[in-house]
Amino acid sequence: MKFALERLTEPSAVEKLEPEMEELFARLPDPNPYLAPQWLFAWWRHYGEGKEPVVLVVRDATGRICAYWPFLKVSGIGGSGLWPWVNNYANYSDPVADEEAVGCIEVLLAGFYALLKDYHFLWAPFLRESFWQRWMEPFLADKPERRMERIPRDVPRAIFPNRDFDAYWNARQGAKSRKTFRYVERKLRERGEVSFLVCETEKVVRTHLGALCELESRGWKQLEKVGLFSTLNARAFLFDLLPSLAAAQRVRLSFLCLDDLPIACELGILDRGSYRLHHLAYDEAYDCDSPGRQLLARNLRKCCEEGRLTFDFLPGANAYKRKLATEETVVRELHLFRSSLAGFFTRRSIEANLRKRKKMHQQQGIHTRADRNANEVIRE
Repeated sequence: MKFALERLTEPSAVEKLEPEMEELFARLPDPNPYLAPQWLFAWWRHYGEGKEPVVLVVRDATGRICAYWPFLKVSGIGGSGLWPWVNNYANYSDPVADEEAVGCIEVLLAGFYALLKDYHFLWAPFLRESFWQRWMEPFLADKPERRMERIPRDVPRAIFPNRDFDAYWNARQGAKSRKTFRYVERKLRERGEVSFLVCETEKVVRTHLGALCELESRGWKQLEKVGLFSTLNARAFLFDLLPSLAAAQRVRLSFLCLDDLPIACELGILDRGSYRLHHLAYDEAYDCDSPGRQLLARNLRKCCEEGRLTFDFLPGANAYKRKLATEETVVRELHLFRSSLAGFFTRRSIEANLRKRKKMHQQQGIHTRADRNANEVIRE
């Protein structure tokens, strides 16, 4: 099958693609959830001012879209480069593409490589290992340009081969851990009525956004500026994004409540056979009752029993994720540089920055819970 590559740089042309992007995304078995049209266009509405898109699109002989990979133009040393759309929220950055359409990915990667003619560096921070091994690594094997390749994060996952949650739970938790978990469950029930609230429809998700925001304000993540609403414009962006994801049946917002008061919340991204743990927070006042762990266990059970094969903890192998995971994979980071003076200086600048960050982390040690989590998950 023959394929044609398009490079779109006008925002209006990209916006017209939304229905076709949705059609492609909906028919793929495991597309990158952070490049769903809902994420792309909600992000553009709140963070796109003054930015220039560069979107690669592959079409087959009938004109049907088979792949897209969106980037943003950014200023660099001596010129400009490209980095991913949704870069400050996305946990994955590989393209949305029909990998079973023979020749499609090859055309897309050729278009990606050709971007070096106009931009002196390309950055893809979180490429899933499956995409890297099958497509990117073989493609780059004979390319002479300088590049930087890293594994910045591990990705723990729980795989449910059947719907037997108790067997999974007993395999991942020792007898002492299970006993402790039963104890904190009982202690919380002694405080009042405990309930598990699941929000998936657009109307219900929209109704509970205020509860999500209020609960976040009572957690340690918000205090240490690593919460869901800590970044600039995050509230407006997420209040726009989450209902649209719910309308497409791609999000689950859940709460653990004590006498109707939410004390823990979890934001999960849904697709056909997976659940992806995007965010987990709880009220610090109930820390001794492990409400976050209790909510996570309920969501694990729900995903297992409803037939989802994979519970993806997403990049960042915190200790609790490793304990609950049945396997681990990684994400890959790629910097690709043009063979030019600007590309040389950009590479040197990035290398120097990485060395500086590593030295700073070593000198500072661990002072806060956020530092401890970062120390667990970041590969220097």
